[in-house]
Amino acid sequence: LSFNGAKMREIYLICILLLSTLISFGQANVDLDINTKDYTSGKKISGVSVDVYSGGSIVKSLETPSNGNVRFSIPAGKTYKVVFSKAGKVTRFVSIDARNIDPELIQGGSSAKAKFDVSLFDQVGNIDYSYVEKNPFTEYYFDGSSSELKYDEIIAQRMAKKIADLIKKSEEEASKADALYQDAIAKADDWYKKKNWQFALDKYTEAALLKPDEKYPKSKILELDALIKKQQQEELANKGKEEQYKKIIATEDALRDQKKYSEAE
Repeated sequence: LSFNGAKMREIYLICILLLSTLISFGQANVDLDINTKDYTSGKKISGVSVDVYSGGSIVKSLETPSNGNVRFSIPAGKTYKVVFSKAGKVTRFVSIDARNIDPELIQGGSSAKAKFDVSLFDQVGNIDYSYVEKNPFTEYYFDGSSSELKYDEIIAQRMAKKIADLIKKSEEEASKADALYQDAIAKADDWYKKKNWQFALDKYTEAALLKPDEKYPKSKILELDALIKKQQQEELANKGKEEQYKKIIATEDALRDQKKYSEAE
């Protein structure tokens, strides 16, 4: 009986090992190789947050280095949403359908692959970017023909057209903003030359709001804040002297009324 028990334990362990091996062979990953670029210049972008979601929960979070490239793997068998965001840029995302990936159909390994570029563009004015932020720029999926995931061309073309329209509107808004900025700066410089500090400050502030990245109006605002503060202090000092003078005159008048001329002298 002891021999049979030992034999059964041995068979049991072998079965467990075989099952584990089969499971490991049955698992597949999706390797992603992604480059982030600026839409207008085509230059690589660093500091882009790359967040991977599955079923509403975040499963991976990365940030692009100086070369704008991130590489990572995700387990097959699920759908994913990969979100790309950076301050001042319009957030975009791609859908990855990693279901139905059969390792036996993957040539040369146990991983499916996808390599693509993501272009981010600036937020401008009051443009409505909700379509871009709420819809994927495409969807990648496995069709079994190769280890490379395919992408949905219809979704990609639709998004490309939408972005082209938005970029055109953004350029129009930027042109309007530039004209308003130049006008505000011209008026501010004119008030500055006339030493009307408050009017100049108001116009430089208007210009700074139109173009937050411009250094010139910000430097003039700091300068004018100091000038206005100094002017107010001088006015208070002069007002104090004037009040003191009025008190002296009032005292002299009172003494004169009481005919105490000697005290007035």
